[in-house]
Amino acid sequence: MDGPNDPALPNNNIDDRSFPQLYNVHFIGHINNDPNSVSSDDQEPAVVRLREGTGGWFGNIVVANIGTAGVLHGDCGQEVFTQDLAVATASANNGDRNFLYWSSQNVVYTAGSGALQHDQSDTSCSTGASKPAFASLDLDPMLVLQDMTPSQDTVFTDPRPVPDGTLFNDVETPPADGFFDAVDYKGGFSADENWLVGLSWLDENARTPDNVGGILTGEDITTDTTWFNDRPILLTDQVFVRNEATLTIEQGTTILAYADNGAGLAPSLIVEQGATLMA
Repeated sequence: MDGPNDPALPNNNIDDRSFPQLYNVHFIGHINNDPNSVSSDDQEPAVVRLREGTGGWFGNIVVANIGTAGVLHGDCGQEVFTQDLAVATASANNGDRNFLYWSSQNVVYTAGSGALQHDQSDTSCSTGASKPAFASLDLDPMLVLQDMTPSQDTVFTDPRPVPDGTLFNDVETPPADGFFDAVDYKGGFSADENWLVGLSWLDENARTPDNVGGILTGEDITTDTTWFNDRPILLTDQVFVRNEATLTIEQGTTILAYADNGAGLAPSLIVEQGATLMA
């Protein structure tokens, strides 16, 4: 996101500042972070760029697959950096757009790679320029199936969060301006709805599951277990019914398998010798 695009404006100040307001956005990068894009004049390896004095309001954001930096700040102006929701709300209510609010509850997951959540090394964006250091939650977003090195060759992707996972905690309520809808999750996807279906290349090429909610199942069965017919069973991995365990499948139960488990294996149900399947 850019602020002023007029180089004649001094210090990238409020005269021509952009002010994007984003809630529940889902940014997925590549762990190698090589942008290599002819569509960008910025080849810095980062997933999100906030630059040229932009203001803005960012809440319930998820940034994952970070190789070097999750959020790169550059060419800052006189915008006020804040992570205080009360300060941002009061400023907005007074018609003041001279601030950049980034919620401290946003998830910017470095996966222990040594990457930065926020790169404020540009002197105009540093603490030396009275810009406080931004912080985000460095938590695994617990997405159902997300390759860290996505490409056109990635067999299958499910960007939805695992039910009751980390993206359902400390969700921020967006401004009550009639535009945003309040939801109970961070990022762009609920646990049950895959809106990529019908809208994306991934769906057209069978690279993402149908818009079907169900019980995600990818762990081995080691104790007696029953699958009921009230919700589909979604096999995300190879599931072994281990020796001496019994799996009972209720009549009318729907079982669906993903095309890939993310490691080149076909999700399936395997009953070992000594185990029992009742169906």
